[in-house]
Parts: sequence; C-alpha cells; structure tokens
Amino acid sequence: YDLASKPFHHDESLYTTYCWRFFKGGGYQYDPMMHGPFMFHFQVLLFFLFGVGDFSARISPALLGSLMVASTYYLKDFIGKSGVLVIALLFTLSPTHLYFSRFMREDMPVACFTYIGVIFALLYFRTPRRKHLYLSAASFALMFCVKENAYMHAFIFVTFLASKTIEAIFVAA
Repeated sequence: YDLASKPFHHDESLYTTYCWRFFKGGGYQYDPMMHGPFMFHFQVLLFFLFGVGDFSARISPALLGSLMVASTYYLKDFIGKSGVLVIALLFTLSPTHLYFSRFMREDMPVACFTYIGVIFALLYFRTPRRKHLYLSAASFALMFCVKENAYMHAFIFVTFLASKTIEAIFVAA
C-alpha cells in the first residue's frame, strides 16, 4: 500500500537506476558494491509486469516482507497456532520490518530467504520430506544470490547442524 509516497533513499536510487538500465537493455554485470544478481533480475521482471516507477521498484521488498509474515504459518507444529499468530503480528507491527519491507535494498531478500530456509530445514528435520529439503536448499541458494553475507548466515546454520550432529553421536554412544 502506498509504496511510492516517500522519496528514494540513496541506496534505493542506485539499485533502481541499475535495474532500470538492465531493463532498458544495458545488461547486467556483477559489482560487489551492488551485491548479487537476484534483486536485479527479479526487479526487471517486476518492471516488465508493472512498468517502471517508484511503486514498482518497491514491490519486491513488500512481497518478500509479506512472504516472511505468511511463511510463519509453517512453524505451527513447533510453536502452535497462537505462537504463529503472535510472531506474524510482531512482524506486521514491527517498525523495523515495516521499514525494510518498503525499502529497495538487499535487506529484505536476505532476511526472507534466511528465514524461509531455516523454517523448511526445521520441517525437514522434524519430518524428512524431499519438498522441505528442496525448498530449504532453494531458499539458501537464493540467499547466496542476494548478498555476500550469506556465507556468514550459512556458517551459523552449518555450525549449529554440526553441533547437533556431534551431540547426537555422543548421546547415542
């Protein structure tokens, strides 16, 4: 709602300008200053579907922020329906989440893909289903296509898994 009402922040203007150039046929070239390719390719699709403008430039973070709120539903087996409702409400009312859900930068894609990747990994470890593994892997892969700090997120996640595996080995022994 009303995504175009505030002026662009400097970072938003950079991302949008580079996306617009890509959309106009200028091509895409990786630049560490602008992070990974996901945002540019997804934004070109959104420009194609909705036209070029301030509103369409902010659709991506708004969609991903909403997806974070909606994906909380998949935690119902862990925290119950009331827990899901509380987390979804906290996301919805969080000034930080609301701000970054309306901000054309890499913050929301990284947060969304990390959150969803962890949710589906938890679901996979609880009840091993291929779809949960594939969705988790796809989410983490997209996280790597957004920003370089994905390596830190992956390190934290892998370290946790390794510690739980080692713990399980010692408990079984």
